[in-house]
Parts: sequence; C-alpha cells; structure tokens
Amino acid sequence: AKGEITKINTNFQIIEMKDFIQQIHTDTEVSSKTHKFYLEKNEEYKVEADVTLLQQAIRALIENAIKYSEENTNIYIESIIKDGKKGIVSIRDEGVGISEEDTKRIFDRFYRVDLSRTKATGGTGLGLAIVKRIVEIHNGRIEIDSKMNKGTEISIVLPIGETDAAVSE
Repeated sequence: AKGEITKINTNFQIIEMKDFIQQIHTDTEVSSKTHKFYLEKNEEYKVEADVTLLQQAIRALIENAIKYSEENTNIYIESIIKDGKKGIVSIRDEGVGISEEDTKRIFDRFYRVDLSRTKATGGTGLGLAIVKRIVEIHNGRIEIDSKMNKGTEISIVLPIGETDAAVSE
C-alpha cells in the first residue's frame, strides 16, 4: 500500500531549502554514528513542496547511502540551484555502487539489486519506488550516477518556486 502513493493528502507550501537541508543534515549526524556526513553546498532557493513527503524522500536516499556503503565512509549531501530554474538535492556515498543494468530498474516497485550484494540489508524493494513517486508528485525527476565499487550519487531535481523565478529574471 505504501508503494501506491496515488491518493495522498498533500500539503504544499513554499520551503526555504537552505534551512530544510541544514536540518536534515543535523538530524542525520545525530542519528547515525556509523558514517561521516558532509554538507558540501547548501544554496538558498525555494521550492513548493510537501515538507513531510520531501523529507521522507531525502531520508530514504540517505538511508540507502548508509545501507550500501561501509561503516566509517563518507556521505555527502548537497543542495544547489541550477540554471535559475531547478533545485537539486544530491546524496552521494562511497559505497558498492550500482551496475548500469540495475540503475535502469532500481526505482521499479519490488526490484532488488543482486542478492549477493544486498546480504543482510533487508528491505522490500519499495523504498526507491516511493522516492520516485514522491518526486513525481513534486513535478521533479531523479538522476543517478553510479560507478561500481566507487559509489552512487542520486539527485532529486525539483522546479524552483515561482517566488524565486520572478526574482532571478
């Protein structure tokens, strides 16, 4: 049921992303002691979003970064504005990476990457499908860049709120 976010009550509001991402970074540092978290860039821009859903999507990406990278490795959080039209929130790890074949399917419901790499990680294969659906609800998209045994970067690309678009013109 959680995989089907079709009829969901949303509460969209303008979010100041710099404060929003700073809070997620702080909460993550406090709650996870297995990795080192870096807030690389955290630019000022606004998006229209449901705070709870967007938070859920970003935290799911952070949880995956933790799950698929060795303890004591680094996880990087970045939030930038691109072309004055898009806000990009990226989570990058130094983990096992995802094959090119698997990157095409990891956002499908119930899809699990090769079990030999997911030993004891658990999960149902719904997490990234839910993230994708949340991003779609926000008229955004997901981008992924992964290299085997080097790490993965997953980015949520969102349209910037009209309030900023008007200012930057």
